[in-house]
Amino acid sequence: MRSKLLLISIVYLSAVSGQPASEVYLFDLKEVNNHFSVSNPVNISSNRGYDNQPSFMTNGREVLFSSTRNGQTDIVRYNMRINRKTWLTETEGSEYSPIQIGSTQTFSAILLEKNGTQLLYKYNMRSGEGEVLVPDLKIGYHSWVDKNRLISFVLGDPPTLQSSDLKRGTNTVLDNTIGRSLHAVPGREVMSYVSKKEKQWTINSFHPETGKIGYIGMTHKESDDYAWTPSGKLLTGEGARLYKLDPEKEQHWTEIADLSDFGLTGITRLAVSPRGDKIAVVVIEEVCRPSVVYLIRHAEKMIIPGEDDPDLTSEGFERAEALALAMSTIEAGAVYSSQYKRTQQTVAPLTKAWSVEAVVISADDPEKQIDVLFKNNCDQNVVIAGHSNTLPGLIELLVIPEKITIEDDQYGDLYVVRWKDGIPTLTVDHVGN
Repeated sequence: MRSKLLLISIVYLSAVSGQPASEVYLFDLKEVNNHFSVSNPVNISSNRGYDNQPSFMTNGREVLFSSTRNGQTDIVRYNMRINRKTWLTETEGSEYSPIQIGSTQTFSAILLEKNGTQLLYKYNMRSGEGEVLVPDLKIGYHSWVDKNRLISFVLGDPPTLQSSDLKRGTNTVLDNTIGRSLHAVPGREVMSYVSKKEKQWTINSFHPETGKIGYIGMTHKESDDYAWTPSGKLLTGEGARLYKLDPEKEQHWTEIADLSDFGLTGITRLAVSPRGDKIAVVVIEEVCRPSVVYLIRHAEKMIIPGEDDPDLTSEGFERAEALALAMSTIEAGAVYSSQYKRTQQTVAPLTKAWSVEAVVISADDPEKQIDVLFKNNCDQNVVIAGHSNTLPGLIELLVIPEKITIEDDQYGDLYVVRWKDGIPTLTVDHVGN
């Protein structure tokens, strides 16, 4: 019964906590006579898992974005001059949608806490300390009007566009059934957002002083994300292609680049630098990924005073045979073990059945275990034999958010990691008695 309940709870938590794997690429962007080109892509996230929601700082040479580490999402500051990432947050929750506040060394971001509370916070870039900005709204996305006012996508059915005056502490509903992409329009005193009220979505304007809502243009199909260039052009993406629209002169979007030329596809987010010479593009993370990863603690070991590398007990050898039997219907793949006899003996019957040799990687180097896993085992089944104090860390490095604890007398639990649409999920089976 314990295993069944654990299985159900872990599947549910993984499904709601996971995020699709993505990467943030930085391109040179050039505009000449209303013709655009992109070149010189650089993967600035270079991180397994979810990396998204880039925004440029006002200096035009640094980018803020959300990035996965240790099973949660934190905020990264990337400096393109020195090609360096700096982590800005380290809370117990996850942060999303970072935006620099004016030219200050502060930024705003959504904090999603483990209990489900979701609020907009202000963070200090140097100390990482944060404070709530808007305590009354469950904000998903936002954009600054000035240092005291912002507009936001507020979660609900339907989602609403709201303006918040931080000095007055007021929130005003402006529209509903909107998209997530909110921006200041270059050269104009208006903000822009996507309206989804009609079958053909539109990009609308909102004037913070008069409250007037106007029409800018149609979205490209159902593309929910766009960015403005300093010259007042709109850019958006679909699949591997980038498109542009000059809303002052054009009614239809035209293709400007195909990122499949760089081996990239699955565009979801865009951001253009203040100078218009760089564009950050979020794309699907294309990685060599195992089909399924099975992780198991070594079977029961002998307790011998002063011996740190004992053999298995008779019960342990029986459990090793049970593992091989349980995996007998699964397509043979790769097997990894630590340097200790108890882990190698646990997988010995399986390696014999699969006609493979166990690859030994030190238990003291979990990052190497995961790196090798992803580099050498594309679409393969992989079995890892580890220890009660190493498997939880390996599972965490596989971007599973649940915290796993293995007791000293706990044997036979088989932790199974699968990916669906780039999102890792965890289930727990049991082998042996």
